[in-house]
Amino acid sequence: MEYRLCFIGDSITAGTGDETFIGWPARVAQNLAGENVELTIYNLGVRTDTTSHIMQRWLSEAKTRLSVPLVKTGIIFAFGVNDTAIENNLAVRVALDVSVKNARSILTDAKKLFNIFWIGPIPVIDEMQPFKGPTTTYHFNNQRIGLYNERYVQLARELGVPYLDLFSKLISSEQWRSSQLSGDGVHPDSRGYAEIASIVLRWQSLKDFINPHSDPKSIDLENGRFGA
Repeated sequence: MEYRLCFIGDSITAGTGDETFIGWPARVAQNLAGENVELTIYNLGVRTDTTSHIMQRWLSEAKTRLSVPLVKTGIIFAFGVNDTAIENNLAVRVALDVSVKNARSILTDAKKLFNIFWIGPIPVIDEMQPFKGPTTTYHFNNQRIGLYNERYVQLARELGVPYLDLFSKLISSEQWRSSQLSGDGVHPDSRGYAEIASIVLRWQSLKDFINPHSDPKSIDLENGRFGA
């Protein structure tokens, strides 16, 4: 069976900080592709993107790549952490209620057209904040990220969208912490991206999707899986 997957997100999706320049989407694809699975992926991660940015671009980018007959298509959204950052010591980039509203709009519209998945934000190294870009300073904070993540979990459950809670899975991981400590406190090195890929590959919702013997219309929404 032929599949196409778009990975739409931010710098973590793009693989910033990975010295091997592979990132987690390519690692996932390497393990999913096989004799009965012909897989094409599109990494559409953009550094510093928030839900407000993704809301403006996801549809045109996805339609260009996924409007193919007789191909099983899907979008893996991975966003949220940039919304939580305080920019230049002034204000949070996207307030929590606005972030949830943006996510609702993105996911509700995307669900009408494609199989969709949502991967939540990552934890950071609090003591290495703020993150200093070329012209902008971003202050991330795990307590704030956790609050956004909680609301995202609730929204995903409400919409019946498969959600992978990376924050909860990585917050106590020594490998993840070590991978961020070696860099800028936000972006991991290759070890961190390999860990994300490993978690994604164990995600049952994705396993159900990448299955050449399954009919996606026969999978119901119970436990966050697809229905007709």
